[in-house]
Amino acid sequence: MIDESRWQGVKPNSRPIPVNWNRRKRPMMMLVGMIMAGCFTFVFCATGIADEKANTGRAAEKEAGSCVQVAYESSKSSTTMADYSRTITLCDQALKADLSESQVVYIKQLKSWALVGRSQLYPVAGSEAALSENSTAAENALQDLGDAVSLNQKNWQAFLARAHRQYTGGDLNLAIEDLDSAIRLAPTEGKLWFNRGELLFAKGLFEIAAADYSEALNIDANDVQAMTGRAHCYVRLLNNSKALDDYNAVLKRAPKSPAAYLNRAECYLIEGQYAKAANDYREALTRDQNLAQAYRGVAWMYAISPDSQYNNPLVAEKSVKRAIELDGQETTENLVVLAAAQAADGDHSRARETIQRLKVGGELSHQCRNRVRFLESQTWFVNEIGENKTP
Repeated sequence: MIDESRWQGVKPNSRPIPVNWNRRKRPMMMLVGMIMAGCFTFVFCATGIADEKANTGRAAEKEAGSCVQVAYESSKSSTTMADYSRTITLCDQALKADLSESQVVYIKQLKSWALVGRSQLYPVAGSEAALSENSTAAENALQDLGDAVSLNQKNWQAFLARAHRQYTGGDLNLAIEDLDSAIRLAPTEGKLWFNRGELLFAKGLFEIAAADYSEALNIDANDVQAMTGRAHCYVRLLNNSKALDDYNAVLKRAPKSPAAYLNRAECYLIEGQYAKAANDYREALTRDQNLAQAYRGVAWMYAISPDSQYNNPLVAEKSVKRAIELDGQETTENLVVLAAAQAADGDHSRARETIQRLKVGGELSHQCRNRVRFLESQTWFVNEIGENKTP
């Protein structure tokens, strides 16, 4: 799953504004004059019927306009679940009135807007609120969003919001399908390209994800999230030169970001540029002393670097223990680095035990798998060299 904080632009779509409808042309007085005196009574009666119909039409028009206006006024103050539900109910009532075609279209748009708004107030799947309520919040939200799409198939925000719900529910394929629809409707919305890029990245489709991040950057050249996402893609595609170009561009726009320095440090480390990596890790930790990932990076570098200036088992062990302290647990990411530190210190048996321990600790990240493969390719692991050192 992708980082929830990176999802862009999920909020109720802009509320539709009513226009002045000319619901019906008022009946015209059809008789121009009296052609003959003998028809006077007939003409008088016809005129009276026409006026009655006109009055009835005006009354129906006034009632319909009133229903629409009440629903719209309710929407203006909608912020809570109850507010949106009231607006939805008023829209349903309005649809039962004798509305014109344009009024029907508007009320459906307004109801679609309110359904999207209400859907955002249901707890997200997996959140503490959703778990504590043990409710059907996710299903209710998806029902609202399905209805919103049915009412207004041009409401790209409904597709975006539903994609977000599908993603939080773990269905990346359906989320991508909804973003496909949203992009067809609003191709100039950068957030749509970015979000789809995030999901494609999560599925391991790095080339396609990079293309989506590029589309987002074509719309907003300063979108540092899209720039960072594309750089991550280039790293996975083993194109570190392009990755560094993007990481450098991010730092030009966000020079105070510890994450930006961390990302570039990781890329320098892959490239074997240890001095530059060490400097960026230092910059990251200067800005955020509680950045566990930076401590892991430092520990890995000082455990595996062939450069004696940046190889120090004691620094490696101290750094990984700090990462474990900050994370509050021995995650698989921490364990693989701990194994590297143990191996660097000559404690090969314990390093092998640590590797076996992390393999039963759950699913491994891409980086963690690569690091395990690296350690298992080393002579000490292949030949099972070494004994446990005395604690």
